[in-house]
Amino acid sequence: MPREVEFHDLPGGPVLVEFSDEISRRSVCTECGRITIPMYTDDNQHIFCRVCAESASAQGHLFCKTENRGIPLESLVEAYEGTRVLGSLKVYCPNKIKGCKDVHTLCTIKEHYMKCPLTTITCKVCKVNFPGVEYETHLQDCASPMVQCHRCYQPVKKNALQHHVCPSSARPPDDVPFGNHRNEYPMRGGNWSSPARPADSSVVYSRVNDPITRNRVDTAPKAEPRQVGLPVQEHRSYGAISSKSTPPDIRETCSSPEEKVMCEMCKKQVKLSNLDKHVQHCENEMVQCNTCKDSLARRCIEEHQARCQRHCAERRPAGVASSSQELEANSKLSIDQSMHPPATGMQSYWSHASPIIPTLSAHQELNAVFPEQDAPPPTNGTLEHQMPQSKKDVAVTVQPSSNDKAHNRTPGKMEPDSRHPEHHLGPAQGGRICAFARHICNLLVTITVQVARLYRNFPWLVRGVYNSTIRIATYTFIWLPVNLLRLSFKLFWLFVFKFPFLVLCLLLCAR
Repeated sequence: MPREVEFHDLPGGPVLVEFSDEISRRSVCTECGRITIPMYTDDNQHIFCRVCAESASAQGHLFCKTENRGIPLESLVEAYEGTRVLGSLKVYCPNKIKGCKDVHTLCTIKEHYMKCPLTTITCKVCKVNFPGVEYETHLQDCASPMVQCHRCYQPVKKNALQHHVCPSSARPPDDVPFGNHRNEYPMRGGNWSSPARPADSSVVYSRVNDPITRNRVDTAPKAEPRQVGLPVQEHRSYGAISSKSTPPDIRETCSSPEEKVMCEMCKKQVKLSNLDKHVQHCENEMVQCNTCKDSLARRCIEEHQARCQRHCAERRPAGVASSSQELEANSKLSIDQSMHPPATGMQSYWSHASPIIPTLSAHQELNAVFPEQDAPPPTNGTLEHQMPQSKKDVAVTVQPSSNDKAHNRTPGKMEPDSRHPEHHLGPAQGGRICAFARHICNLLVTITVQVARLYRNFPWLVRGVYNSTIRIATYTFIWLPVNLLRLSFKLFWLFVFKFPFLVLCLLLCAR
């Protein structure tokens, strides 16, 4: 049972924390042996930390050392109860060895650790040690991306660019619009940079507060607006959103998302940040007709498609559904299947099993097994068998024997033996027995189905009833008879042996 465990959530972590009492090994991560807030668990109640779960997101599964197999990340759920208990445990300050004796819960130790004067954090980016109270400030400065000044071409942090002093002008360029300093797109590893300096540029930037360059103007000819267009997506249905986006070379050459570019299809000036949305709804975008597969502009496709479907309906033979009708039917089928997905396997059995299985009545079963004959069989002493049409009809004559004449029986007809009438059941008796057996089977199946459904919805109730039934049966058929037998034996011993002996002793004493 460990008391010292590494905690991931502290800045600069993982940091070793000491609990005031021992904790269970099932409370720490199965993979790395550390803890986080929150923790996650799988179907077998194995615990994993947040860091291990996030690091395995690329593979889609997490290796469990206990089961020696991969655990899908979809099966992990947050261990609410375990996280709540773990967060309420008391821990010492990680600076205990430095002299801090404070004790806090695991959920509040981070707040104390940040304010503790003995805390020293090592930045994972720049490897600089700084006090814990300066963590937020250092995080903003260290995590700020590097950009490039458009004048001196020196790397400057993004949040310090407004106060950057260029060596050439000796003045901070805070009066220049922020978008003119650098390109707002990453160049290397998340850093930001401006476009490369042109070899021969005649553009002179105007500065409002600089009297030397106040009257300077841009002597370079204005460039034509860039034309941005997307290739028509082949085999695209009407109303489909283009999978193409703005080409990356356009984004790299633009200095700001607010810069306007020209749409190649409608020749309108659109901001670079809104170009993708504009292309999806551009009226001149070429889309494909669902019926004739012709490519037309978006503004004309509705009228063309209505006319095209009308012409196709006129040429279509009778009884053939149109594409719109098929599309509507397929859409309705898809909606029905999405609302009521078809069940398979055991789910289909439980969802479609009827609580009451319909059965035939006894009279209907008798008629089905032994159909009533419209005409009674011939009793004139002859039994005729109809053969197939391919053969000649042959009449088989059965002559009555002397025994038949003596007992007044019909020849060719089997009758029950009068000596053992119980061995011969008539059609009515056999049908009733079959019907009763079917009813019993149906009742057992119905009870089984109902119990299974009840167990699926309320397993705790079924377990409780089962355990109570077992206890009652044990008490009734085992414990109670045994105790009654013991009581009977004691009474027998008392009245047969002990009581007469006592009476005899009293009589002897009285004499």
